[in-house]
Amino acid sequence: MKPHRWLIEFIGLIVPRRLRADWRQEWEAELRHRELLLADWDKLNWKTRVDLVRRSLGAFWDALLLQPRRLEDEMFQDLRFGIRMLLKHKGYTAVAVLTLALGIGANTAIFSVVNATLLRPLPYKNPDQIVMVWGTNPGGFGWRGKSGFSAPSFLDYQQQNQVFERMATFNGVGFTLTGADNPEPIHGGMVTAEFFDVLAVQPILGRTFLPEEAQTGQDHVAVLNYNLWQRRFGSDPNIIGETIRLDATPYTVIGVLPQGFDFSIPDYFESRDLWVPNILPRDNSERGHKYLSVIARLKPAVMLRRAEQDMSAITERLAREYPSTMTGFGVKLTPLHEQIVGDMRPVLLLLFGAVGFVLLIACANVANLQLARASTRQKEIAIRTALGASRGRLLRQLLTESMLLALIGGALGLGLALWGIRLLTGLGPAGVLPGTVVTVDATVLAYSLVLSLITGILFGLAPASQPTPARLSESLKEGGRNSAASESGLRLRRLLTVSEVALSMILLIGAGLLIRSFAGLLQVNPGFETKNTLTARFDLPKYSYPEATKQAAFYTQVMERIKALPGVTAAGATDELPPTMGSHTSTFSIEGRAPIDQSDQSLAVQDRLATADYFRAMGIPLSAGRVFSDTDDASATPVALINVTFASRFFPNENPVGQHLRFRPANPWMTIVGIVGDVRGFGLDKQPNSEIYLPYQQQSFLPYNPLPHMHLVVRTASDPNGIAAAVLGSVRELDKDLPLPKARTMETVLAASIAERRSNMLLLGVFAVIALILAGVGIYGVISYSVAQRTQEIGIRIALGAQSHDVITLVVRNGMRLVLMGIAIGLAGAFALTRWMASLLFEVSATDPLTFAAIALLLALVALLACWIPAWRATQVDPMVALRHE
Repeated sequence: MKPHRWLIEFIGLIVPRRLRADWRQEWEAELRHRELLLADWDKLNWKTRVDLVRRSLGAFWDALLLQPRRLEDEMFQDLRFGIRMLLKHKGYTAVAVLTLALGIGANTAIFSVVNATLLRPLPYKNPDQIVMVWGTNPGGFGWRGKSGFSAPSFLDYQQQNQVFERMATFNGVGFTLTGADNPEPIHGGMVTAEFFDVLAVQPILGRTFLPEEAQTGQDHVAVLNYNLWQRRFGSDPNIIGETIRLDATPYTVIGVLPQGFDFSIPDYFESRDLWVPNILPRDNSERGHKYLSVIARLKPAVMLRRAEQDMSAITERLAREYPSTMTGFGVKLTPLHEQIVGDMRPVLLLLFGAVGFVLLIACANVANLQLARASTRQKEIAIRTALGASRGRLLRQLLTESMLLALIGGALGLGLALWGIRLLTGLGPAGVLPGTVVTVDATVLAYSLVLSLITGILFGLAPASQPTPARLSESLKEGGRNSAASESGLRLRRLLTVSEVALSMILLIGAGLLIRSFAGLLQVNPGFETKNTLTARFDLPKYSYPEATKQAAFYTQVMERIKALPGVTAAGATDELPPTMGSHTSTFSIEGRAPIDQSDQSLAVQDRLATADYFRAMGIPLSAGRVFSDTDDASATPVALINVTFASRFFPNENPVGQHLRFRPANPWMTIVGIVGDVRGFGLDKQPNSEIYLPYQQQSFLPYNPLPHMHLVVRTASDPNGIAAAVLGSVRELDKDLPLPKARTMETVLAASIAERRSNMLLLGVFAVIALILAGVGIYGVISYSVAQRTQEIGIRIALGAQSHDVITLVVRNGMRLVLMGIAIGLAGAFALTRWMASLLFEVSATDPLTFAAIALLLALVALLACWIPAWRATQVDPMVALRHE
């Protein structure tokens, strides 16, 4: 055969069968015509022959273009047939679609949160170059064992480093925004001029700070966040150059940041309303005051390790120059993205894994449904095989139906995901930052589509993997045995059932551990009473309360007025309110002892301010001595209270009442006059710290003044919400220009402190319950199908004298064998996987035997019920009908 004709024959094989003859004839006719025009093949020169072969190869492209038409008839035929089959069996379709929608919807909702937090890059230019710069101390003091930088040390690092493009500081500051409207407390940020360059943020109006504005006299400028500009100033486009008053001091607005800019770090730095310059002193006497938070942008191609080495070299030089304040100090760099999302990852991955298990259980359920349905289609498959359908053709038909089912379930699941996203953001589980925008974007849509397709393949392979009948004649008979009832089909159904039980077991144990943790948390004694207690935080403006004496006088008058209100039994105030206290650690010493080693974190002591009636208002018990009195004012002998933990740690074998301590060598000694009970100041899941309480009028003995920010605590004889308006009204009467806070009950405060744990428990609990229901339904379906297949056998047994309990025992035993296998596998899986939950648990081991045993018993009881129902139905079989079943 001539080469170009041979090529046409070969290329024609990839043309759709129904088009093959026409296209091959057309190609051959064209080439024959060209060959006749030129000459016979034997008379052609080699260049012409090569040209004919090249033109023959061009037919390959035509054949490729025809490939969609190869699938057109068969593909659309499969789709039409699949749709007809799904509509014909509406009950089966509804159950399968709802099961898949539940699994796909839950997965899509959780993935939306994961995408918005863990996967979505930070909204800054080249965010992978932005790092947090932390100081480290030998004793691990500071936020999570990290510290900030002093002003002179930061300036040294800024000038000497070779690895950062920009390096800046940021800190929080409170302001009272005054003007024509009511005064409003706002959150401000103090930053150096390079801060916005580090983040590469450009304002939508005006500009950001200049280096010269970090000098005294030129620092009264402000950059507004978009939300404050919109809410307070009505999105005024002419705001640039206008004057606003912060703490009665005029500031000029120089810029407005873009919408969506929200620089915050969970549990460390919250969102800010506006920004002002920070003036950094060069005074070396301040080198030990490490209070500045530092952020930096790496130079291109500079790796994190190299940057840390560069900073360590600077640290060594500074330690030699300033040994008293820099010895033992270190530097640690953390990528900003890791800093923001690091704590979220475990919880979100746990929830993501949980919904993954739910989806697998849903797939196993639908696969079981498919297998059961395949038994009714065995004759159809046999007829198709007899008519010449290949195994691949049958496989494609079954997978097409599965994909249709999965896509419909995915579409419905996407609707459920939209509802689930609102539920998730409303619950606020750990891992979802306040203000995080969780949406169904292109990434989520692509995930949902891919997930639906993979799901369709997963459960579609179950019936498709069953062997085609070897003996078509028997399959075509009315009584032919079907593949779903074959040994391989039964094995697959049992395997799916065992898998469902095992996955459900793992989920239920995870939920059980969280429930036990939360229940244990609710049993914790916080050290104070929450019933009939109202609280409100006051931030006294510096412009109207510049001195500590005036601040203390304000609180004295406020409490006198509130105590006079009907229904009030006690009123007090403190600078930090449990269970969400801030950390105030100060160096202290005890008279007659060596100075306390502050590098030992176990000796860390928190200092607090309190009024005389605070302990009675909070219900904090007195263990020894006395509490403060109204006479413990600035002119009285300095006194202090300590808590039980402080007493047991520093005075283990002696009475601390009457002993003396102080914070600074220049201060007079304070007499310990009493011991009060411990409170869980940093959360119910944290052990009490050693604490020293000072009278609020003697705050001058502390190295700082916390009086501008105090929490009022009011104990009432009845519902505190009924007296909230009167309490705030008393404050308004005393100072009509003071921004009024929002009053909350202590029950609300305590509930908010454990809200994340509650929402995580609820979410995982919901997923576990869904898994339990799906597993129960799956077990019921398998046993019911098994009973239906053994109808004749059961009828014979009953005819031969078997009693009802014999039949029930037979059926339940077969079903529970699968369940017990699944429980055993699930226990092993949970033992391995729940260890990853250890950080989320409270006073419960990740392998708690009581939880493991209780969940195993619960699942066994549910499975027993799922087995008993079809077993009971089997006892109702009429032997005569059963004997005619086949």
